[in-house]
Amino acid sequence: MADEIEKFDIIISNSPYFKLSKEDIRVKVSQSIINGQPNIYSLFMAITFCLLNDDGQLIFIVPRSFISGRYFRLFRNFFLNNIQISYIHLFNTRKDTFSKDNVLQETLILKGKKKIVSDTDNLITISSSQGINDLSTPKKKSNLLEDLTDTDSVEKIIHLPVNNEEEDIIKLFKTWKGSLNKYDIQISTAPVVSFRSEEFLFKIHKRIAHHYFGFIML
Repeated sequence: MADEIEKFDIIISNSPYFKLSKEDIRVKVSQSIINGQPNIYSLFMAITFCLLNDDGQLIFIVPRSFISGRYFRLFRNFFLNNIQISYIHLFNTRKDTFSKDNVLQETLILKGKKKIVSDTDNLITISSSQGINDLSTPKKKSNLLEDLTDTDSVEKIIHLPVNNEEEDIIKLFKTWKGSLNKYDIQISTAPVVSFRSEEFLFKIHKRIAHHYFGFIML
C-alpha cells in the first residue's frame, strides 16, 4: 500500500520559471491541465493544490503570464475551479522589482485557499505598487471574481484592473460584439521599432479609437 501523501495548511512558494517543451515528460503526464509549451511554475501551482489540506492556503510569487497566456488555458480552468483567490498584488514595473537578481519577468503575488463546496465569498483584493520600495503602501481595489473573468468562457482570461480607468476599459471591451476583425483591428506580435514609426502608429491609433468608440486615446 502506498504511503499517504503529507498535506499542509499553508504553502508559500517562489517556484522556478522556465518553459517546458512539448516532449518533456512533465508535460506529457499533465495533459489534463496544461497544453502547448507551458511554464513549469504552473505545475508547481497545480501540485500545491494537491498538497493542501481542506481549506488550506497558498501564496505564490509567479509571472503574470498565466492570467491570459494561450498555453495556460487548461491551467486557468483547473486553478479557478479548485482555488479561491483572495488577494493578488501586482508590480507596475518589471525593471525595479527584482532587478538586482536579474529577474525581468512581470511578476505578481497571489494568495488563495483550497475551495470547498460551502464557499460563497468571491471577493478578490487587487493591490499594486511600483516595485519593492513602495510595497508597504500599495493601492488597493476589490472586485468580485465574476467581474474579473467570464467563468463560462473557454479561455477564462483574468483581468486585473488597478484603477477606475482600467475598470472602465474592461467594461467597454465587454460591450464589443464580435471579433477584432469586425472592427478592422489587426494585431501583430512581431517586433516594432517604435521610434521609427511612432508618428504613423499614433495617427492610426487615434483615428480608429475616435471612429469606433467616440474618444481620442492619447
